[in-house]
Formats: sequence, structure tokens, C-alpha cells
Amino acid sequence: SLTRRMRAVRWALGITHRRLAPIMGVDPCSINEWESGRHQPVRQSEERIKSFLQSAMSWDIKLNDEVARL
Repeated sequence: SLTRRMRAVRWALGITHRRLAPIMGVDPCSINEWESGRHQPVRQSEERIKSFLQSAMSWDIKLNDEVARL
């Protein structure tokens, strides 16, 4: 899932919920809820997640292999 990939990338890059939250424009608790499956992100947040993932992939090519396995 999209949030599962976000979690894998976030962990691989060592980014905390607190650091990712301003990038996503949400509270850190929202990221935790998405990653745990308690809530799904709204469309606007999904677009931000996709943008984050695309950017992260360009930062570190090794992430491509890790995320592709998910």
C-alpha cells in the first residue's frame, strides 16, 4: 500500500513522524494512524505521499529495491 511504502522509506531515511509531518501538512499522529492502518489519508495527503516517495527515490537509489519488494 501507499502508506506501507511511505513507512519503509521513512524508516530507511531515518525520518521521524515529527519530521515528516510538516512535509505532509499534517499532525505527526496522522502519519502514525496511516501507517498503523487505523485511518487512510485523504486525497490531498495521498498526493503529498506520492510526491514524497518520488523525491525519496531520487535521493537514494537503494531505496528502489527495498520499496519494490513491498
